[in-house]
Amino acid sequence: MKQYLGRLTPNREPGTIDTLRGRLMHAEHVFGALTLRELEASPAEIADWIRMLSEGSRYGIVQALRQTLETVVRWDLISRNPAKLTGRNPQPKRTEIEPFTSEEIDNLTVELGPRGPLVIFASETGLRPGEWIALEHADITREEHALVVERTFSRVRLKKCGKTTNSRRRVPLSKKS
Repeated sequence: MKQYLGRLTPNREPGTIDTLRGRLMHAEHVFGALTLRELEASPAEIADWIRMLSEGSRYGIVQALRQTLETVVRWDLISRNPAKLTGRNPQPKRTEIEPFTSEEIDNLTVELGPRGPLVIFASETGLRPGEWIALEHADITREEHALVVERTFSRVRLKKCGKTTNSRRRVPLSKKS
């Protein structure tokens, strides 16, 4: 698994590698002493291990293992991915986030004093914290009464654009924001 991460490093964001490393550590703790051939012959043991993972962490940890082993299959080091043989890896449904009420936003605005307008701006635009932190004055187009999201701030780094093309977008501004 460490060999996989070493080969992946030049092509991936450091945050992606850190996430994979953290998720793979769980599988490495249990299966790290096995050879690839032994691991390939262990789908039942992997399935048992998967059932022991907490529901909140299971999807990401299993996805990292499946991704790693799929790369090992592509490298012809094993012929089949034992983590995929364990069955589906359903992504858990996200719980809906209940937005603040207008009254709660007004209370926060007052409580934060000079920083209060930031609460209004964030709530009115729906931007993620990493998006509004990365904004620059040039991102605001007053004529269109909108702003352009082109960068994000993540893991102490400014990134040119988000993970998906939908992360780069134009956001209309309300009268309040």
